Amino acid sequence: MRLKVVYENKAQYLEINEEEMAQLTVSLGISVIGAMQEEKEKKVQEAFDVQFNRPDYNSWHKHHRHWGNPETRDDPGEKDYNNGLGINDGYDHFAEEEKRWEEEEVREKVRTMLPPLQADAVIAVYLDGVSVTEYAAAQGVTKSAISQRLETAKKKIKNIF
Repeated sequence: MRLKVVYENKAQYLEINEEEMAQLTVSLGISVIGAMQEEKEKKVQEAFDVQFNRPDYNSWHKHHRHWGNPETRDDPGEKDYNNGLGINDGYDHFAEEEKRWEEEEVREKVRTMLPPLQADAVIAVYLDGVSVTEYAAAQGVTKSAISQRLETAKKKIKNIF
């Protein structure tokens, strides 16, 4: 029997023998006792389609159906997404995710290279954009103490690189 398997909108066919088909009927939970060979094959393929072929396609289709199709938005005249071009191909989402991962990686590297007080100061001031004065007030120390931590952190990072 040739079993049709759909993956990413492409069909592939697997050749299975009688023993494999019997195992497949058990795992699919269908009964083909007393059925003719063609009827068995049809029942197995239908059960396989319901359980394996359609859900993958439907999930893929549901996730990707609005990419590159701005007319499906609630307000097609609204063009404030994707730099005002009026297209939404979904790649902006991946760029945001990649940027977030890179920021997390930099934060982890800073935390491994520096002591906790210096790492927190570097992350707050240089990565999060908090002013030295605001950070010093939040920590309950003077501005010069935070500046000294930042200078010491710079020296340590320069020594490493």
